[in-house]
Amino acid sequence: MIFRQFISSASLAAVFVSPMLCGFTYLSSSSTTLSSRSTLVSINFPSSRRTGPARTASGGARSECSVKGINDGVTPITVLMPEDNMGTTETSDPNLLLYMSENNLDGADVIILDPADESEVYVQRFNLPDNPSQKEGVVKFPLKNANLEPGKTYEWSFSPFCFNEEGEPQYPNISVMGLFERKPLSSEDRTKLGRANTPAEAAEIYAQAGVWNETLALVEKLRQTKPEEWVNLLNSVGLDDIASAPYIGEATAMSDPDSDLDNNTVVRDSSSPEEDKTNNAVEPIRGLW
Repeated sequence: MIFRQFISSASLAAVFVSPMLCGFTYLSSSSTTLSSRSTLVSINFPSSRRTGPARTASGGARSECSVKGINDGVTPITVLMPEDNMGTTETSDPNLLLYMSENNLDGADVIILDPADESEVYVQRFNLPDNPSQKEGVVKFPLKNANLEPGKTYEWSFSPFCFNEEGEPQYPNISVMGLFERKPLSSEDRTKLGRANTPAEAAEIYAQAGVWNETLALVEKLRQTKPEEWVNLLNSVGLDDIASAPYIGEATAMSDPDSDLDNNTVVRDSSSPEEDKTNNAVEPIRGLW
């Protein structure tokens, strides 16, 4: 299914500062008072007011796969994206994060299309993380070597499966689709990013610039120490229902023995490798934090 291309527009995120502590010191007989205040930054992602594909997968027909929600009205899969389901990203290789309900799934296929010619620019089969202690929650899919080009919009699809007794993938007729847009930071925002001292400050800059992938990646790093930042961000894009869902783990690329593709991946060579290296936001993030 091919969606019409959406034009991204950057808007400012709302940033709220709340007082945490006020202390008073009397410095002279005139009772001069000084107050000190620490702040909590609430990172919110701006609404683009665009209309995009649904972020959720509804239940499908019965299959050999067991997925909670297929037959009882519960939403089995929700992608962690803004309300327009547009995954703006500075890096050429973004992540895809999805909430998955309780299931016996083994893996998933991720496909990225170039809508200009409907060609597949990325195809990858993943193993789902094996985490027996968590029956449902958020899974990260790192889209390595996706090589998305600056200024272009892409369509993606996510289709989970389980293996039958013969080792063949069976699809439970549920899938999610959405959009990616490669959106490099402006020189002004890049200067601000260079002055950021913490992941929260960097996430705020990315949010103000309307870049979702890096905002989410940085706030994800804060989940253990500042879980309220994660909850605030997801609430700001209407994902209240899954804001407190546990993190299951990271999916790993699967090698398909029946495929002629190395690691079951199709990638398109970047026409501007130097530009990709310059605009890729992953390395600066690793270097700072």
